[in-house]
Amino acid sequence: MSKKNKNTKTTNADKTTAAAIGTAETKKIVEYIKHEEVIKQEVIVHDIWQPLNPNKQLPDVNKLLLSSDGILKDKISNLIINAKETIFICSFLINDNDIVTHLIEKALKGVNIYILTASEAVINKSNNEDYTRHDEHVALLKKLSSEYRILVRTGNIHAKFIIIDAHRASIKGLLSTSNFNKEPLSRDGEVGIMLDKSSATNLANLFIKTFWEKSENELARNGKSLNNVTPKKTAIELDGSNTLFTFDDEYNSIKETVIKCIINAQKRIYITSFNYDYKDIEAVLLDKARHGLDIQIIGRQRKILNSNLYKILKEYENAMFYIHEAIHAKLLICDNSALLLTANFEEKGMDTGVEAGVEISSVEAKKVFNFYKNLATFCHFAAKKYKAESDDILWKSGTDKVDGSRINVKNRIVNAGKTKTDIKPDFSKIRNDNPYSPKIKVTWEEEIVKEIVVNKEAEKEDENRK
Repeated sequence: MSKKNKNTKTTNADKTTAAAIGTAETKKIVEYIKHEEVIKQEVIVHDIWQPLNPNKQLPDVNKLLLSSDGILKDKISNLIINAKETIFICSFLINDNDIVTHLIEKALKGVNIYILTASEAVINKSNNEDYTRHDEHVALLKKLSSEYRILVRTGNIHAKFIIIDAHRASIKGLLSTSNFNKEPLSRDGEVGIMLDKSSATNLANLFIKTFWEKSENELARNGKSLNNVTPKKTAIELDGSNTLFTFDDEYNSIKETVIKCIINAQKRIYITSFNYDYKDIEAVLLDKARHGLDIQIIGRQRKILNSNLYKILKEYENAMFYIHEAIHAKLLICDNSALLLTANFEEKGMDTGVEAGVEISSVEAKKVFNFYKNLATFCHFAAKKYKAESDDILWKSGTDKVDGSRINVKNRIVNAGKTKTDIKPDFSKIRNDNPYSPKIKVTWEEEIVKEIVVNKEAEKEDENRK
């Protein structure tokens, strides 16, 4: 902080001296001295950072496959390597070189490979960080189609799964929240699950139905162009007994099951998703918050703060939000039940497009619950209604470094205005809406009032000389 100037005070000796030389008068002069001080986030009462002591490694959860320890990618690769007859891959994007290498090896051995992925138009409308690797995705697909005769079709597709040997008794499959891209398959915040035979068969039927009914384009054998394809109606009916689907307006069991689970919840509702923007779900969550349920949500800062869910955090102390800038997993835990989904909690995915999900058994759901609690401690920040101040939100910091974050973390500058002499701004009343600011630079102007003795006759003589 800058050193303050001392006030100038008028003494009796000064007045006597002034009177000896003529008529004197005391005048007040106001000056402003600029100050600045860099303060740590902890100083601000309304937006406090506190360590969350984030875990360095997430726990293994039996069938639940994690991207952070490489198991998710390994399982996908093993399925491809062990395929005997067919491989169905459905993913919004594909650009992992290891997975592509395994696909090429199987194609050369005569395994029939079919890929469903997002169309160019759908990708261009999206804003996920994975979409920046779009050029690599397109290049790899062209290579697979032209050189190795792998059949690729595109459409409004967001589901992520792999099924091998769909027409054999040995059918196997895996459902993932992650695209088959290098970055998400190796970072925190993605999960997958091995499917039982029934669920694998249901997703194989979803793949075939989508391939014929929802595909818009097929990559030509020359790998240089996309040819339009005419949709063909199939006789396939999707079995939603233990597998969930969004198939445009024909099947909406994901939305129906999500809302039903939330409505039936008695104690807790935990959610993690890349995006939140669905009024029907927000309405039932708000109702549950009013009834005092333990509501916890993991997401990305911009996605949560820009959603209507933020109202829950502002109004109810039983709600806690966690921020993780790499989170992409879609999980819903209601009491002792759990869902793993490919759809985000938004209209696009709940009502339109092609998505998939599974209900997790009660035994596994307990492990998913433990996984979620550990994931929460792995997050960078947490937010909760601040009990002492009804209108304030309490932010906590999990780490000084946000891995994978594209947020520009800089000191924030706050202008605290003018203050009286020797009075600093009240930092507790300074709001900082960005919890990522590690420090805040506060600037203010200190008002300095000086009293000086002025000789009136001397001032007149000076004026006459001019």
